[in-house]
Amino acid sequence: MKISTGTRLESAAGTAQVIVLKQPTCEVDLTCCGYPMVLVGTRTTPAADRPTFAGTLADVTIQTGKRYTDRETGLEVLVVGPGSGPLAVGDRELELMQPKKLPSSD
Repeated sequence: MKISTGTRLESAAGTAQVIVLKQPTCEVDLTCCGYPMVLVGTRTTPAADRPTFAGTLADVTIQTGKRYTDRETGLEVLVVGPGSGPLAVGDRELELMQPKKLPSSD
């Protein structure tokens, strides 16, 4: 999928939503819980028919306000709706970005 900065995506199978902060350098297959992410509002599967997750997928939660990145493609996303994860590009899980330390203001 070709995605650009500002694109809002949601999990096709869960409740997670993200906004693209930095677009990737190439087309990517962004997934959540192993299912492709879709544009917000275009999901057609009713909540009752979405798959349930077992094992490691149930243990991975993405939280609102966290940023994730894929160093290989330069993709960076911000989670705006929490849900089950992981977020991935192809077979690589996105990395949780750590907050930058600011200098003290003595």
